[in-house]
Amino acid sequence: NLSPPTATNTIRSLAVKLRDVLQSYQTYDTELITEEQNKAIAFLNSELGQSKCFYVLNNEPIWYFLLNKKSCSRYVIPFFARTNNQQNDVILSLERNKPNIILFNGTYGYWHEINLITMFESNFPIVQYVMKKYKPYKKIGKYWFWKRSSAPYTFDSILDSSTQIEYMKMEKNEQIHI
Repeated sequence: NLSPPTATNTIRSLAVKLRDVLQSYQTYDTELITEEQNKAIAFLNSELGQSKCFYVLNNEPIWYFLLNKKSCSRYVIPFFARTNNQQNDVILSLERNKPNIILFNGTYGYWHEINLITMFESNFPIVQYVMKKYKPYKKIGKYWFWKRSSAPYTFDSILDSSTQIEYMKMEKNEQIHI
């Protein structure tokens, strides 16, 4: 036979339930961040050093928090820069701040579609600027980082063997310089 719960047991039981509820509201970064993202964070921290800002083209603003860096533009993701004036503002900010590395794409698809509209359609001026001022640099899993360059990226030799070799290196997460 079980005796009826005492007031002390009831209080203990409620305290345990309250503790469990409160702990469920606390989630640590380590529980949410993938190994791939951790590698990308480590890479970016080493590359960005004391840089004051960073920019993402993949519409994942969490990177600013993860890197403890500000966006180089007031439009923290391209999705917020829809008009030509807003996109020109992003371009001017990138030109003024000259981030050394840009996250070109990431988790949600190669050209990061939103509502089935690619970045190349919705933010063409920004993408065009990045392709003129940056070149592919490193790929970590799904994350493709581009580095500032003095020469624009070209597609001239996309089918030649050296480009294919460079792409294969990128697929193996090796640092590349095209």
